Amino acid sequence: MSSPTSLGLMVPPSLPPERLPDVARAADAAGLDYLWVCEDCFATTSIAYASLALAVTDRISVGTGFLSTPVRNVVTAAMDFSILARNFPGRVIPGVGHGWQPHMAQIGAKVTSPLTLLEEYVTALRNLFAGKEISVTGRYITLDRVRLDWTPPAPLPIMIGANGPNSLRLAGQLGDGTLLTSMVSSGAIAGYCALITPQPGHRIFLSRTISVGAQAAELIAADPGHYPGISFDASTSIGGSAAEVADTLSEIRDLGVTDFIASPTGNEPDLLGYIHALGQEVRPLLQS
Repeated sequence: MSSPTSLGLMVPPSLPPERLPDVARAADAAGLDYLWVCEDCFATTSIAYASLALAVTDRISVGTGFLSTPVRNVVTAAMDFSILARNFPGRVIPGVGHGWQPHMAQIGAKVTSPLTLLEEYVTALRNLFAGKEISVTGRYITLDRVRLDWTPPAPLPIMIGANGPNSLRLAGQLGDGTLLTSMVSSGAIAGYCALITPQPGHRIFLSRTISVGAQAAELIAADPGHYPGISFDASTSIGGSAAEVADTLSEIRDLGVTDFIASPTGNEPDLLGYIHALGQEVRPLLQS
């Protein structure tokens, strides 16, 4: 029997960092399955945000959606995730990806082959989590007899953020799950899922801007977004009553998506109320 569809919240990078603890507590109390924290130049880092969120919550799993592989050494990332997992067992979900390429170029971290880096990175990360001593001489990853002193208490799933065809195929082959961003239009979802060709148990998470309530249409129409200069296809926003939102997500699930990540509009007037509605109104309908 497959696992039930989860509903999580993406903490938008436009949210001031000092508001993160309250948002994390609200997501935990609302019964949401995941809190996803992004890594976005020049606003948020996923490890710092995950640490803060885990420290102020009791139940909710926290995922990095996603750590930029060109920015952080794989051994440092492995240590960070392992330390978190030992302190918050069963609640840490590592997610890694290429990073937004214009930002990677802007900070001098862009690589010639993001796909090669991602493959080397995920392979090394999984072996480090497993407590293996590894030596690697790759195109981007070079390690000489490296083994973590403090490994996770249980295997950590690795989610891979992917967008292009080759990255999607790699995510299906190497990842425990694939993270699809809000940039994936509705018409492309089925094709993306088909490219992933997942291993057994593989999850496909799709991000969507969601607005719940009577003002949903107006909020979506006037949504300034969270990423200045980046426009999104109108089909990537979902609005309406809790029942209407759940129905739309259920239709998308039929295309191959297993789980959803909700992001508020950039003009959401009551963020904590929005989180409550997601967890207490939309999630039960989605799972039923």
